[in-house]
Amino acid sequence: MKEYYSLYNETRNKHLWTRGSAIPLREKAENILSDLSNEGVLWIDLENIEAFDYSFASEFFGKLIINTQSFNKNKFIILDNLSKKCF
Repeated sequence: MKEYYSLYNETRNKHLWTRGSAIPLREKAENILSDLSNEGVLWIDLENIEAFDYSFASEFFGKLIINTQSFNKNKFIILDNLSKKCF
């Protein structure tokens, strides 16, 4: 099973700043992951995202990956449309 999660569609913002703004987005991604069957895939779409800061990246991507390894074994995350503008 595959689920798509568009950060732009969720926020309608091309710039993602701060740890605080990342928390609800990460929590939603974690909920999607927990609802997936084994070997499910969460496809995170970064289309139209032009920039995010280190605080956002640490909270969203870092904790999402760590939590996925700890609690959602046999589930996968794919990042799609990661722009060079984000770096």
